[in-house]
Order: sequence, then C-alpha cells, then structure tokens
Amino acid sequence: MELQKRCCSRRYEYTKDSVYLTNEQRDFYEENGYLIIRDLVDPELLDACKQRFIDICNKKVQTKGVSAMKDVYLKKLGLKGEAVISRIQNIYFDDVLSKYITYQPIVDIVQSIIGPNISCCHSIFMNKPPNSEKDSSRHPMHQDLYFFPFRPANSVVASWTAVEYVNEENGCLFVVPKSHKMKLQPHDYPPNVESKSFYGVQDVENYSPVNVIMEKGDTVFFHPCLLHGSGPNASKRYRKSLACHYVDSNCDLVDVIGENVRKEQKELSEKWGYGKNGFKMFWKKKCWLVRGSPGSVNILDNKL
Repeated sequence: MELQKRCCSRRYEYTKDSVYLTNEQRDFYEENGYLIIRDLVDPELLDACKQRFIDICNKKVQTKGVSAMKDVYLKKLGLKGEAVISRIQNIYFDDVLSKYITYQPIVDIVQSIIGPNISCCHSIFMNKPPNSEKDSSRHPMHQDLYFFPFRPANSVVASWTAVEYVNEENGCLFVVPKSHKMKLQPHDYPPNVESKSFYGVQDVENYSPVNVIMEKGDTVFFHPCLLHGSGPNASKRYRKSLACHYVDSNCDLVDVIGENVRKEQKELSEKWGYGKNGFKMFWKKKCWLVRGSPGSVNILDNKL
C-alpha cells in the first residue's frame, strides 16, 4: 500500500494534492495545463466587483495604489470612464475587489495546485470595451512566466473569472493545451499592436489554440507556461473579467528573462525608490499573503 501511494504521488508534477480537486480534475490540469471550474464564483460578488470597477472608472471612488490603463485607440477618440479603461491593476488595495483574491473556493483550488502557503503577486480587473480597433483590443499569445521572477514555474498559478458571458465574439481567452510542458519561448512586440505592454510569442501559426467560452462565474486556472491570449472584442458588448496570479510564498525570485521586460521592471523599481537593481524588492512589495505562513516573497505586513 505504501509503495502504491508513493507511485501515485510521483506521477503528479504540476499539482500538490487532491484535497480540493478530484483526481479527474488533477489529471486534466496535469495533461493540459489549465482547468475550467464552472459556476465557481458567487454572482453577487461579481456584481459588486463590476459596480466597483465602474465607480472607479467614473472617479466616484478612489483607492490608493490601484492603477488604471486606457485602451490606446479609444483614448484617442476622447472616450471616458468604463468606455475607455481597459484594466485596473493591484486590486488587492481595494476593499471590494480584493474579495475576489481571497474568495475561499478559488484559494482552495489554488492550494491543491501550489500548496498551502499562498501569496497574490498580481491582480487585475480586465475590461474590453466595444468599438476598439482589433490590434488595440486583442492580447497576443504569451506565457505569463516570461514576465514573472518566481521559480520554480510550478509554484505559480493564475485564476481568471468571467464577470459576464465571454465568447469568441467579445474576445474570450484562448489557450494552447499541453503547452505548459514547453520551455519559455522567445517573446517580442507583436506587429501592429499599439500597447507596448503586450508582448507575444513568435511564430504563432505553429500552435493550435482553443477558445475558452465561459459563463458568468466560470473560472479557469492555468499554469504560467501555458500559451494563451485573447482575441479582440468585435461585439457591441463589454467583456469583463477578474484575474489573480498566486505564488507559493516560499518560492525563489530570479531575474526576469525578457530584455524588454527586464528594462521596464528596473525602470519601475527605480521609480518606486528601490534602485535599478531592486527588482526583487519591487516584486516582494507586490506580494500579499493570502493563506498560510509568510515566506521568502513576503515583506512587512502585506496580508489580505
């Protein structure tokens, strides 16, 4: 029996246990690098987060530390509020939006993937307004680990939740199943994309992405090496979603891989007063303890 248990544990590489996942769910994540859990998030929480996003866009509320980004094309049209804001980041600073990060059903699944000591390292409310240009609205195919200094890769996982119905028409996620087993691929600025924050892999024609159609409350968890992205919003509807990247609080921090990303992060590090080589402190400042014990990525009293 003991030998059987050891053999069983050895065959799982990308997940930790089956406490909050069935064996079938673990097997799917292990093989494909992502897992969709339908109807996971309470619609009342999503409605509250959506309204909070709109209030922030309209400057009815202000949260120190939360940063907003505008759609490049829609900004040129002079649009305001929800119609131009494409994302707000660092939502752990907001009393309402941070409830998504600590939402127990999500954190439970994260625990079965990366372990019991969990920190949030990146959090975001995403919005694809209608009427934008294709190359301003889409998010090119990429691997999240390219942007993150956390290692090993299996100590990182993302959650992505549909705040409203998303399909190919309004710019749903797409993923390349099994691509999490690949190494990091070269990334660069894709052609004809105005937002310089959107890097992408090259030779995308070599991959076969699958669209992830989701109802409100559906949540997809995925590995940081999984190739993924999202298409443009070609509809007259909005496409809103919430996302958080979680890390094992005891993982290692290394220098990021990409030259462009490294340059930008060092510039931000210097801007925030950490110096050109203070990128590790820059990322530790962004890590907030969600569950378990603090570790090497945590500083001060950053706890949700």
